[in-house]
Amino acid sequence: MKRNTKLLITIVLLLLSLSISYLSPNVAWAESGSLKATNFQVDVKPEYDDPRTLVIYQGDFINPGTDTIKKDTLISFIIPKGAEVGMACEITAQGGHDCQPYTTQDLGDNKVKLSWKITKDIAPNQKYPAYLEFYYDNGSSAPNKTFNYIFFPTDDIDNLDLNIVAPKNASNFVTTPAASVTGKDSKGLDRFSFNYKNQTPKDNVAVKVDYTKPDN
Repeated sequence: MKRNTKLLITIVLLLLSLSISYLSPNVAWAESGSLKATNFQVDVKPEYDDPRTLVIYQGDFINPGTDTIKKDTLISFIIPKGAEVGMACEITAQGGHDCQPYTTQDLGDNKVKLSWKITKDIAPNQKYPAYLEFYYDNGSSAPNKTFNYIFFPTDDIDNLDLNIVAPKNASNFVTTPAASVTGKDSKGLDRFSFNYKNQTPKDNVAVKVDYTKPDN
């Protein structure tokens, strides 16, 4: 009887050990978590080449830790519910876009988490450039249009640049808060720029946009 009990305990402990060794990598690799964006840019372009709003995320992430972040770890971004994703990509060493299959998770409150698996190990201090492009309906209507844009960080960001570009033929374009810098983009459209330092996932960035445009 005692021998059978000891054998049973040994089997149970062995199964537990195998389960832990199997599950631990999945837990460690499930979300990036330890990635940090050194420089991250968000471009918001209402009615740019579509009646909807074009949004582009792009930037360099690094591994700030001492352990390698493994291939197949998820990297995630928050986008508006109902957004149409055009590109979700890693940036290659040659500057090309290596777009990845992605998954989405409805977070409620009009938010969706978009994730893809990184395709390579990221060594400590190694860069991982990423690019995400999507369109969404901001809900504004002519002629006096207004919408609130909110950016939700998913990782720490050392330097965040937010650019809001006024549509062609728009007038009375105002952002609240006021932009820190104004200028023109490459197509001559008015650009309103904001800069933020040392952002965390708790530091949402919100800008209200108002302008007049009689059509879409």
